[in-house]
Amino acid sequence: MRSRRYYITIGQKYMSFFIFFIITVLLFLIFKRYRSVNSVTLVIVFILAMPTAALVYGLVASNSGSFIFFTQKIRLQELYFMLAAWYAIGIVCSVKIIRTYIEYRKINIPQ
Repeated sequence: MRSRRYYITIGQKYMSFFIFFIITVLLFLIFKRYRSVNSVTLVIVFILAMPTAALVYGLVASNSGSFIFFTQKIRLQELYFMLAAWYAIGIVCSVKIIRTYIEYRKINIPQ
C-alpha cells in the first residue's frame, strides 16, 4: 500500500491567501471607528457586496454545475454553502459595526 502525499497546489495557496485577505479586511472594518452614518452605510454595503459579487460570478461562470476559482474546481453546492457562511459573517460584522457606531455616538456626541 502506497502512502499518499498531499501537495498544496498554486490554486490552494491563492485560495488560502484570498480567505486570509477577506478575514483581515473584515477585522479591520470591525475595529475601525466611524464618525458618520454615511461611512457606516458605505462599509456595510461593501461588506455585503463582496459575497454578492462572488455569487454573481459563480452563477455566470458555471455552465456545467461547477466553475474554476483560482485554478480550483468548485461545485455549485459548495459555493452556496460558502456564500451562506460568508453572508452570515457579513451580517455579524455589520451588526458589530452598527453597535460600535452607536456606542461611539453616545460617548462622543453631547446630548
